[in-house]
Amino acid sequence: MKHILLTRYNTGIYDLPQADKWMAERAELFKHTRESVLAQDAAFDWFVYFDPRTPDDLMLELCAFPFMFPIKGDARSYVPNEWTITTRLDNDDLLRPNALSEIQNAAKLYKRIEFVIDVRYKKLSMTTGKRYDAPRDRANSPFLSLVSDQRNCYWKQHSIMPNHFKGLTIDLDLATMVIHKGNKTNTMKS
Repeated sequence: MKHILLTRYNTGIYDLPQADKWMAERAELFKHTRESVLAQDAAFDWFVYFDPRTPDDLMLELCAFPFMFPIKGDARSYVPNEWTITTRLDNDDLLRPNALSEIQNAAKLYKRIEFVIDVRYKKLSMTTGKRYDAPRDRANSPFLSLVSDQRNCYWKQHSIMPNHFKGLTIDLDLATMVIHKGNKTNTMKS
């Protein structure tokens, strides 16, 4: 089964007053995200979606590996044409080295049925350096994967995906949400 990692890099960012500052700061954070993806022990492709106004040279610089595909557009536009795992990864977050292989193993549990796979994750505060638990009662984290032959993991907001599909959670910490001053919606709750 194909596995596609989907990341929205900077959709709509050029509408903000300090877009260039945001882009410079995010490029630094993305280096760590990319390193965590490079450490994966599974086969996958990584589609990184950019705002159409993003300079081509910047996209190519950020996506300088053979399995990375820079795309100008919206991540919701990707439609699989066969049974595929799509996994969400924000441009500032991290995966543990075995995250994608664990997701691929979980995807083998059901045949020809759409379902959500979720993982446990920690939150890392860039201010304090501390890690915090991020408990969830349902399979709806921002690291959610969808197994489907017609939709991807951005089909609906991650928090409501379990309303539409059967879901399972891998009971391992496989990702890290990085909390920093440039986050749009993430917060720390201890």
